[in-house]
Amino acid sequence: MPRTSSAPSRRTLLLGGAGALTLGTAGLLAGVGSGLLPGRVRLDRALGRGEVQVGAPSGPFGDVAYSTFASQARGGPVTWGLSVPPGLSARGLPVVLALHGRGGDAHAAFDLLAMHRFVAAHVRSGGAPLAVVSIDGGADTYWHPRVNGEDPLAMITDELVPRLATWGCAPGRSRSPGGRWAGTARC
Repeated sequence: MPRTSSAPSRRTLLLGGAGALTLGTAGLLAGVGSGLLPGRVRLDRALGRGEVQVGAPSGPFGDVAYSTFASQARGGPVTWGLSVPPGLSARGLPVVLALHGRGGDAHAAFDLLAMHRFVAAHVRSGGAPLAVVSIDGGADTYWHPRVNGEDPLAMITDELVPRLATWGCAPGRSRSPGGRWAGTARC
C-alpha cells in the first residue's frame, strides 16, 4: 500500500541532516581558512600547514660564538650569537640579524633553523659570505617597547649594534625595495 503521509521519511531526514552538516562544516572551514572567521592559526596547526621539515645541509660549517652583556634596555643580561662561514672572520662581511619568534631566544637561529649551516652551504656553492647575528629579545615578548619599560628594539639599536663594531661591523642605513628604511651592517 502506498504511503499517504506527507511527513518526510527517516532516510530523507538523515540525508538532509548529513548534507546540511557537510555544507556547514565546509563553509566554516572556508571562513576560517580565508581569515574571515577566527581560528586560522589553530586550523593550520591541526592540518600541519606551515610545518616544513628541511634537514640542515651537511659539510663544514662555522662555529657560533655566544656572548652575554648587561642590557639597560632589557633590564638584565642578554645573550647574543655570531656565526661566520668556516675559515672567515666577521670583519667586512654583511650581517643578517636573525630575530627569534615568541618563545625563542638567541639560540633559535642556530639550534632550530641551522642558519649557520645554510650560510656555509651557500658559500661553498659560490654565494657571497655573510655573518649571522642573533639576540635574545625575551621569551614572552615581541620586538617593541613594553609597558614594563623593557625595550628590545632599543637594545638592538643602542646596545647590540655598537657591540658589533667590536667585531669590525659598521652600522649603515639603506633603502629597501619596498620603500621602508632597513638597518644594515657590514663587518
